[in-house]
Amino acid sequence: MQEELANANKVAWETKAYQAWVQTYGTPDELASELKLKHKHHLRYWLKYIGNPTGKRVINLLGSHGRKAISLALLGADVTVVDISEENRLYAIQTAAAIGTAGLVIRTFEEIPSSTDPRFPAFYTLIADKMDIALSPLLP
Repeated sequence: MQEELANANKVAWETKAYQAWVQTYGTPDELASELKLKHKHHLRYWLKYIGNPTGKRVINLLGSHGRKAISLALLGADVTVVDISEENRLYAIQTAAAIGTAGLVIRTFEEIPSSTDPRFPAFYTLIADKMDIALSPLLP
């Protein structure tokens, strides 16, 4: 039952998601231009909880189009975005590439390493889009 719900959710989030982001934020190049100028604005709520993100490892669950993650990477964070939608992933990757953001990893849920995997960081600050909470620190 859980797997069926997860698959239905994935299909729903992948139905024209890329087109929706282009309609809302413009092309990845257009969003990249905006983020270069206003990346702190998109983080105004989060920065008061996590402080200076430079050098922090951040996992952005439900990272969607990548706006917050890219903004954090521009401020020096090592960011991993996790989202269920391949279309969201594509939009985020193209936006990050247009900016030239280093230190940004964008994954779908199927690609998350387990906590026993050496690639899994020992510490993450958690930023979850569309939620009014911030959890820091989060230990595996």
